[in-house]
Amino acid sequence: MRNHVDLEFPKRVKGVDIVLGGHDHVVLEELREGTAVIKSGCNFNNIGLIKIYPKHHLTSHIGNRVNYEWQIEKITSATSVDLELQSYVAGLME
Repeated sequence: MRNHVDLEFPKRVKGVDIVLGGHDHVVLEELREGTAVIKSGCNFNNIGLIKIYPKHHLTSHIGNRVNYEWQIEKITSATSVDLELQSYVAGLME
């Protein structure tokens, strides 16, 4: 979806806890109507990690029905390879 569509989505569709947007080349974390709208950029320049918790779990990010923690990391030539993930993906490619 486009950025404006991702941002409007929580207004039009109730009950969505988190929108993981795509297509646009932006990094974004915004709360709209109690729904988190998150984008991690483009071209594998970044990787985002999101942890979702039940509402009663206290975090710094509070949505309608869930709480979450989100972080983004820049991918560079110094970024280490996750060998476990690499092995898993290789198995999928066989």
